[in-house]
Amino acid sequence: MFRYRKIPVRGDDPVVAKLVAVAVALLALASAVSATPPPEHRFRAYCDADAHTTRDPGAISPDGVDFLSIKHLAATSPDAAEQKLRSALEACDPSAAQAIAVTKMVALRDELQDLLEPRRNFMRDEQPSQRYPRFRVQVVIALNAIDPAWDYSRFLAPLLAAPDAGVRLQAVMGARNFRAGGVRVPLLRAVIDRVRRDDDPLVRRHAADTALDMGNAVPPRLDAHPELSPLIAAPPSGNNTPRDFKRFARAAQRIERLIASRNR
Repeated sequence: MFRYRKIPVRGDDPVVAKLVAVAVALLALASAVSATPPPEHRFRAYCDADAHTTRDPGAISPDGVDFLSIKHLAATSPDAAEQKLRSALEACDPSAAQAIAVTKMVALRDELQDLLEPRRNFMRDEQPSQRYPRFRVQVVIALNAIDPAWDYSRFLAPLLAAPDAGVRLQAVMGARNFRAGGVRVPLLRAVIDRVRRDDDPLVRRHAADTALDMGNAVPPRLDAHPELSPLIAAPPSGNNTPRDFKRFARAAQRIERLIASRNR
């Protein structure tokens, strides 16, 4: 009767060693592939210098962007409005973020939050377009409008000192609505600092008005404190001097005292 005989295999056989090594490598590769999560698909905008805005969520009028059409679309066809605004966000259009704030389109919150990460606003590591700061300030303001329970003030504060006076103006005007969990003291201080240091009279004026409102001064409006207006007004020459900045500093100190007396 024929009997099978077990063939002895030496542990140091080079052929066997290679086969075992290949098998172990294949098993390790299969395990790594199965453990690797799927690639992350996060939202991006195209704010590079060579990008051009081609999508406009609202018609431009002498008074600014007309949001009536996008508000109507959001009410009658939310999916279409969402897609329209998402495309405009991809094109780095500041008015798209404004439209999201106006329509309170919470469905685009994740896209806006992705754009808080600066690198997600560029396709290449090149010079950003001039509209990027204006786009960013509107993204932060829109997030605060649709998600007010979360504190986004740390993203707004740096924009108060942006080189573009228009961006600073939008930031100080929007700051009064950043009240998640109460007034954010660092943001309030940054707004008052614009009264003290900003060389643009319109930014100073709106910063003073916003600071009085945020700080719950009585009354919380600049026009109710006529003594402040001369202190923040532009000089006749239009060129601020060291003496003018001392005047602006006195205005900031008075605002701080008004706020402090209200909150004692």
